[in-house]
Amino acid sequence: MIQGLLTRPKTDEIVSAFVENVAGGTFHTDGPKFKSVDLNKPIACFGVLRGTGEIIKKAKSDVYYFDHAYKFGNRHMNSKQIIGERIYRLTKNWQHIVTIKKLTDKDKNRIEKYKPFINIKPWKKSGRDIIFCDISPYVWDYYTTKHYSMKHWYNQTLGRVKHLCNNRLGPWNYIGRPKPLPYSREVSVGKSTPLYVHLRHAYAIVTFQSTIGITALLEGVPHFCDVTSMCAPVSRTGRGESSVSKIKDPFYPDNRKEWIDSLLANQFTMSEIRNGTAWEH
Repeated sequence: MIQGLLTRPKTDEIVSAFVENVAGGTFHTDGPKFKSVDLNKPIACFGVLRGTGEIIKKAKSDVYYFDHAYKFGNRHMNSKQIIGERIYRLTKNWQHIVTIKKLTDKDKNRIEKYKPFINIKPWKKSGRDIIFCDISPYVWDYYTTKHYSMKHWYNQTLGRVKHLCNNRLGPWNYIGRPKPLPYSREVSVGKSTPLYVHLRHAYAIVTFQSTIGITALLEGVPHFCDVTSMCAPVSRTGRGESSVSKIKDPFYPDNRKEWIDSLLANQFTMSEIRNGTAWEH
């Protein structure tokens, strides 16, 4: 039996479609506390908000976690590029795929629909712009521990990079990409600036675990991130601001194809969620 955590209509549809493919599935609507949930039995949910994050932390059995797609998703609208369906990522017992998974022939066939839209560009080994991507309050709350407050991640990481880059020749441009909410930050840019504009002259991009890192890596921009990021296999990583400790030595791996294929194999269209393909995987 899998317990589906229902929190709002748009995300409930995804969780319901998944749970309904499992005999004996039940649904729980008493969030954000979800006191009716049995923590010893499997759980399915979408995101780490409206109470789901705390349940994930307390769970003592498997957790099936849905979130927005790694690539080609369009939030809760049909994909603009791929077959006109909504697409979501699914992970078992974690929020991201943090290793490169070995794919079956079935996986390879299923992700063929994405291949015409994947373009892995050569690595950029010049540029003076270092891009910083902010994190949301939901990430603050979920990843904050008694030893490290995620509220300070952005400013501490920016400060660490500035310190490490201080003795390099030539000027550096530090560009911040804020989340939609109006946070107070040392560096900020207008929300309307497209990512591709920022990547044109990028030396590197720094995120905590944002899917923006996927786009940057495919564009050939080196990436620095937390060890919990889906980009970890092809990025410099660390905990907190330690992820940028080697900012002078970007990582240029040669296995980006295997990595992106692994991510694509762990996201599913609504049809694949409804017909049991996602559950089977």
